[in-house]
Amino acid sequence: MGFFTVGYYICKYSKCPDYLGFGGNHFISVSDCLCDHEPAVTKTHGWEREGDMPEYLAKLGIDRDSYLTYSEEVNKLFNDNKLFMDGRFLYFSDAKYFYEKYFSNGRYAFVRVRADKSYKNLFAEDIPLPEYEDYDVAYEKLGCDVIGWDMGGFHSFLCNSLQELFADLCFTENGLADVSYAEAEKMADKIIEDGRGEPVEWLPVTIDMILL
Repeated sequence: MGFFTVGYYICKYSKCPDYLGFGGNHFISVSDCLCDHEPAVTKTHGWEREGDMPEYLAKLGIDRDSYLTYSEEVNKLFNDNKLFMDGRFLYFSDAKYFYEKYFSNGRYAFVRVRADKSYKNLFAEDIPLPEYEDYDVAYEKLGCDVIGWDMGGFHSFLCNSLQELFADLCFTENGLADVSYAEAEKMADKIIEDGRGEPVEWLPVTIDMILL
């Protein structure tokens, strides 16, 4: 079994949504339906400080000059097709730079998404993947998810409460499925067979915490 990298995310820790039925204040997801990702491309336009959303600027906690630099950096990466609307980074070096410079305050998780190479054909030409792998990345596996690409971002099986299909499924403190990758593959197969949820290609993935 060999894996390929789907991308990297900087996920904001949050309270687990009540409807999911399990607790925790360190919930994360690579679905932007369930979790905030940084940088928020849709909130970062490169305007003067008064031009962007005040709440977002306050959350960043940086001065005007730093914000303008941040905004330029975000937009350059976006225009270079290395950062996408849902906050997915293609490359470790770019994600590491933003995490260390702006988001290493303990409120965010720096994660990598990977899948078995046999699923690579599920990605259409309009869904860019990294051109090379970063093999020297230190990481700790957090858990698994089943995700599907839809209009510029991923849905998680949790978005549609599909965890109800798995009576004995356990979750980690981060709200990820506490299963092996082989078990995640079986989950994806069952979701596809059941036919509920978004009309997407469901992809079993492993979510890794990047260790810096």
